[in-house]
Amino acid sequence: MEFLSFANHTHYDVQDPEVLLLNRVVYFYVLFPVIAIVFSCVFTSPYGMLANNVPLGTVPGKLGWMIMEAVSPIVYLLSFFVTSSTQSPQPTLTSYIFLGLWLTHYINRSFITVWRSPYRSPIPVIPFLSGIFFNIGNGYMNGRWVGVFGYYPKSHLLSGHFLLGVSIFLLGLIGNIQSDNILMKLRSNYHVDKEKNKYKIPYGLYFNYLSCPHYFFEILEWSGYAIATNSIPAFLFALCTASNLIPRAIQIHQWYKTTFIQYPTSRKAIIPLIL
Repeated sequence: MEFLSFANHTHYDVQDPEVLLLNRVVYFYVLFPVIAIVFSCVFTSPYGMLANNVPLGTVPGKLGWMIMEAVSPIVYLLSFFVTSSTQSPQPTLTSYIFLGLWLTHYINRSFITVWRSPYRSPIPVIPFLSGIFFNIGNGYMNGRWVGVFGYYPKSHLLSGHFLLGVSIFLLGLIGNIQSDNILMKLRSNYHVDKEKNKYKIPYGLYFNYLSCPHYFFEILEWSGYAIATNSIPAFLFALCTASNLIPRAIQIHQWYKTTFIQYPTSRKAIIPLIL
């Protein structure tokens, strides 16, 4: 089954090597949520506060995070602009808006947040390399879709799903930044050489209701992006994000409750009032 055949108004040769490649990449990201959920049932997310018995060593936190996350916008940009072997139309104004949303998130995530953060835990090598691998494929399939294979005329800007999706994306972006700001204030008092003082209970705004509101808002961001682009790669990315972050949030929630006796019992892990 060719996943790209579900796209309306696109024009390409299904036997074109580039079309075949994009389909193969999409197949992997269909499987990723299943892999992530099965993995989370067997293992604890091996980084940050949940890292334990790390094999193969670690990468410095700030440097590792910047390299790992910067891969996505770089690959997206290349995939967006590099000339295609297909006869697809050139990127439109709508396409450039989607490019801007992607870059806004990742410039903040890869550089601004890392630069502002007083401290970041070292990243184990395996999650570091896995993150790079994931971001290469994800940046490629989403950038190539928006820049080459998708159909985004100007009329798309006035469509209901574009306006709804962009609104949800921006809401998620703002909530994510606000949540990160609270975590950064806690990190400003970290003592790297004193493990017992490394983590504290976050309070304020969304942390009064959730243990991981930053994860909730990231899922919200990419769900909004998927609605706005109405593309299979974007919906797969949103699903991959949820399948990765929801199990990790549950594990972090349990870690907080086990580590801190006074941890608020009314908080949920990641979804308000539900989970």
